[in-house]
Amino acid sequence: MDNNSIGSVLQKIKIIEIPIDSKIVYTTAAQYLIDTCSSLATIQEKHLTQDGQSRDSIRLSQKQTTDPDLLSQIITSTGDDEEWIYVRYETGTGFLITVSSSHLVYTAVCMLHEDLRKEAINTIMKGKLYPIAIKKLRAHYNIFLTQYGRTAKGFDPEEYFENLARQGYSQVEVNGLAYPVPYESGPKGEVLHRFYTYCPALDQFVTSFLNKGIYKDDYLQANLNLLKKYAELAMNYGLIPGLLCFEPRSVPDEIFEKYPMLR
Repeated sequence: MDNNSIGSVLQKIKIIEIPIDSKIVYTTAAQYLIDTCSSLATIQEKHLTQDGQSRDSIRLSQKQTTDPDLLSQIITSTGDDEEWIYVRYETGTGFLITVSSSHLVYTAVCMLHEDLRKEAINTIMKGKLYPIAIKKLRAHYNIFLTQYGRTAKGFDPEEYFENLARQGYSQVEVNGLAYPVPYESGPKGEVLHRFYTYCPALDQFVTSFLNKGIYKDDYLQANLNLLKKYAELAMNYGLIPGLLCFEPRSVPDEIFEKYPMLR
């Protein structure tokens, strides 16, 4: 690799600076840089608006720099509610990466290492702004993660979340069933309930006075555990977890036997 390329300079990084009490995505992004670029680098928390940047470092932030004029110029050129990634390199100090929203932190480090590593370091020495074309990129109706593709052989949920973050997604649905099919049955001979594996409603995760005793506790707990796991993975990569529920949906026939007025 060219000694003057971004990739070669990344290999010399010794410190990765993140905001004090920052969201977990900063640690995820910093660890990605350690794993891919500089295995000897360490992670340090700093007051980014006050503390000077360390030598041979990468500083990750969301709309935070020690130069208020720079931030003002970026926001003025993009618009107050636009999404962007800003990258700059200074000799003797290192890389500054600041983004408009925290879900772009992981996107930015992947872009730096994977897309820009062969470019000359001088292309970013004056700073370079990368506008994001689509704001609030939501992964809804997520076939592989939470719906009927979720049982595909070899599917890796964490890799899926990582790829969403790499591509700049901001939000993702996390309510999926832990079982191949829902635990319910309809009237005799009716099979429609077997297809309700997508957009599961809240009754598939917690009980209420309506469905108490209808679903097994183990079934509800398994679904809830998976939802929590996916929500945690989403936040690890800076994504906002959410629910996409279809209401009403198929329910066991026992509920109609118990409450015939609902039929």
